[in-house]
Amino acid sequence: MTCPGLLSAPYHVGIATTDVDGAKAALGAVLGLTWVALERPPIWHYTPDGAVRPSPRVEYSAGGPLHVELLESALGTVYSPAAGTHVHHLGYWTDDFAGDLEAALADGWSLEASMQDEDGIPSTFCYLTCPGRMRVELVDSARRPDFEALMKRGNQAR
Repeated sequence: MTCPGLLSAPYHVGIATTDVDGAKAALGAVLGLTWVALERPPIWHYTPDGAVRPSPRVEYSAGGPLHVELLESALGTVYSPAAGTHVHHLGYWTDDFAGDLEAALADGWSLEASMQDEDGIPSTFCYLTCPGRMRVELVDSARRPDFEALMKRGNQAR
């Protein structure tokens, strides 16, 4: 098993970069992509080493089915500027966030970062790592309507 919940294709590939505008221009020109910014309230990502802020800037390609997510690398986030521009993760929807996370951990994956609910339990999304495998992001399917609304706004702006 590679990771529970990954029975379908990913819906996005996350690319971390210190130059979001440069990556948008380069990828947009080569792949014909248009972009929509993700606006979000102040949140935290929780890691085994403590809480960190998420990327200060996130942009998604408006078209699909595979979206490109550009994440601005910054100190104090899980997106290290020292790594340069790189593929950070593959993102997958999951209808059973808690169950798939539990199964992944039992299968040898490690929880790298997540959001947490009011009880300190991982919720909404998480990054999972496993030696020799691509980092994955599990995203609770309950967030899908918000994502689709964001993509619809991006497509209408074309």
